[in-house]
Amino acid sequence: MKNLPAELASGRRGVFLLEESDYEHPEGRVEVKPLLLFVEPRDDGKLWLHSYRFARSAYAGDDQAGKLTPEVAAGLRNASPELRLDFTEICPSPTFPAAPYDYDAETERFSISATVDLGNGMSFTLSETLSAAGLDVMEMLSKGEGSKRVKLTPYSTPIQYRRIAAS
Repeated sequence: MKNLPAELASGRRGVFLLEESDYEHPEGRVEVKPLLLFVEPRDDGKLWLHSYRFARSAYAGDDQAGKLTPEVAAGLRNASPELRLDFTEICPSPTFPAAPYDYDAETERFSISATVDLGNGMSFTLSETLSAAGLDVMEMLSKGEGSKRVKLTPYSTPIQYRRIAAS
């Protein structure tokens, strides 16, 4: 990452992560939706998750819709030797505010549950648990209020990412 402020450049305050998210639609079309995250340890013992938006020029049309141009999306790969981001061109996500992972010393796990109001009665909930075994991620999109809330996400079990021993 170019042009990092001094407090981030040392890496002691946190680390940026590029999450590669590819969504395959039923008709076979693949949509690439990478996420730029910053994980920050704080003195209170919590890890804070920050979501960032890429440069305005990376988005097709209205950058608030969040759809990256195909060329930009294809280049946002961790394995890409050309991957270069400029801190002065990114900004914190306006829709996903920073949220803390809480640490449970008894289970030795970090967990987070954060709900974001998307407007028009829609909300997105992210629930994650990070342990020595791996990462469990549950994302839920819902609409409505209270007892009339309807879950729109077609699954109810988390995605489980597990560590694999190198051979």
